[in-house]
Amino acid sequence: MQIPVLLPFEDKVIFQNKHGQPISSDTEYFVKEILKSSSKMALQVLDLGCGIGIIAIMLKYYRPEWNILGMDIQSDLINLSQENAERIELDISFLEGDLRFPPSIISKKKFELIVSNPPFYLVTEGKISPFLERAISRHELKCNMDNVVSFFSKHLSLHGKGFLIYPQTRFSECEHLVNLYDLKILRKIDVEFGKPQKRKFMVEISRC
Repeated sequence: MQIPVLLPFEDKVIFQNKHGQPISSDTEYFVKEILKSSSKMALQVLDLGCGIGIIAIMLKYYRPEWNILGMDIQSDLINLSQENAERIELDISFLEGDLRFPPSIISKKKFELIVSNPPFYLVTEGKISPFLERAISRHELKCNMDNVVSFFSKHLSLHGKGFLIYPQTRFSECEHLVNLYDLKILRKIDVEFGKPQKRKFMVEISRC
């Protein structure tokens, strides 16, 4: 079963699966911060772990000149992402792939902008959802933070930038991994809304 998601422009609607990871207000805030700090010129952009495609769709709406590719490990979500983009007539490509072992079309490619709202929680943290789609989207069952930051290190272009969002409790781990992979944090943005125990941070990162 699918449920509608109202986008913050032109009363456009996309769909998410009832038992998938629900869309939150974090998404709109994340997109606004990316747009605020990124060029309006044509960019090669990757939405890593794109889910139902909402971040890629919002970025493409506000930056139609960007060439955006979304990648996710879950084939059902790739199909839904493509349907969502076509539903509102946006030209975005979506690709099934595991960021730990990227498909050949990705493995040697560099991007000027990589964005990711990855699985937030350690497998030892909290209750894992009985619904597989939600479980993979929330918990690090298929990848961890090390995998994500390593991917950024390999696939950011020389002057490219990346954006990540994680729970506040994991900032020191993120900072360590960014340094380990010869990247640097350009800025940290605290996401203050929501319950204190669930608050998050965004980081804008680049090559050193």
